[in-house]
Amino acid sequence: MSKVYIYPKGTTGEQLEWLIKKVEGISVEFIDDSIEGEDFETKKEFIKKNNGIVYVALSKLSPNYEDNHRKITKRLNDNKILYKDDAVLEYAKRAILKIEQECKSKGWDRVIAFIMPGFVNDKHFGLLKEELLKRGAKLLYFCAQKNSYLQNKDIDSSRECILYLSYEYVYLLEFVSAICVTGDYKIYPNNPKIINIWHAIVDLKNVDLDNFKNQAVCVAGECFMPHENSKVELIKTGYLAYDKVYFEIINSDNVTKDSVLFAPYDLEELQKIIPFVEEVLEKYKVVLRYRYEWEDNHLQYLSNVIDNPNFSIDDSNPMDILSYKKTFCLVCAKTTSKYSYPLLSLNPAIVLPHNAKSAGFVNENLWINCDYSIAKSAGGGGILCLIDNI
Repeated sequence: MSKVYIYPKGTTGEQLEWLIKKVEGISVEFIDDSIEGEDFETKKEFIKKNNGIVYVALSKLSPNYEDNHRKITKRLNDNKILYKDDAVLEYAKRAILKIEQECKSKGWDRVIAFIMPGFVNDKHFGLLKEELLKRGAKLLYFCAQKNSYLQNKDIDSSRECILYLSYEYVYLLEFVSAICVTGDYKIYPNNPKIINIWHAIVDLKNVDLDNFKNQAVCVAGECFMPHENSKVELIKTGYLAYDKVYFEIINSDNVTKDSVLFAPYDLEELQKIIPFVEEVLEKYKVVLRYRYEWEDNHLQYLSNVIDNPNFSIDDSNPMDILSYKKTFCLVCAKTTSKYSYPLLSLNPAIVLPHNAKSAGFVNENLWINCDYSIAKSAGGGGILCLIDNI
């Protein structure tokens, strides 16, 4: 067999390497233009001389797919190097077939797939995986990104299996009983095995359910139900993330509640709440929730408080359990933490609405509404006064 090279490296290339090892158990070599000596120009003559074959590894989900594919295939054609353009699809099919056969040989008759996110061990599934395992189901972790693969690769092979593959191939999972996913992915439309579990409390009255025809959709509560529900199967699950966070909270050590939690959603909100942070620091400690999407330069806006010994930043994802435990109120606006924080910490939230209709569909008794003009006012209406009276 000709020596196999994967080009380019990247996440798709690493997935293809994993698939080939899963199917054939052979090692491959990467062409990596980002590393001197591993690049195409360095390796091309050796590949030609030894009749090597290059497997092109590109994801069609990339916005630059067409340009990258054209450049790479032209380079290979110009150098008369043999290449395979559909290797990812071929090995994806073969790897999934092998996993299916392994499951059957173990007597697994009910396998549930979980599409794992790349940035975090997903709280949004709640305890669903654990509950399914209790009921005899087996799990397949579909990891489309390197982080999710590394987080889940040490599986318990007696009841779990894993697949490292791009989202675009989810449609190949025909042997599983169901596919659980958090987030609005549009790459597997109308797949009747999909169970959609939302990233947060979502009002389905405001969601276009045409994207989820023939699929099951989890609903957090009666007040979030859509007006028309004939297109999907609705499952009243509640918000599954609450279960996971709640058990982590009650099973952790008690700490003194001496801090106020601020959770601005974006740069605009961060800039608006900084005067409130400075005001609150005069009496209390402050924990600032730092979102993973922010850029490093967001920290420059905190220059007046960042060295204060009573100021700390929670940049964990999801939010650190300690942030629920050590704080006695939340100050926020857009973030859905205004729903979860009061229920999980049993402490109130002070919400600075980002628009007049921002929370009209929920029970506003969960929090204290406070607009920016009131929060800025001197004397009895300021945000510190509200916090003092909680």
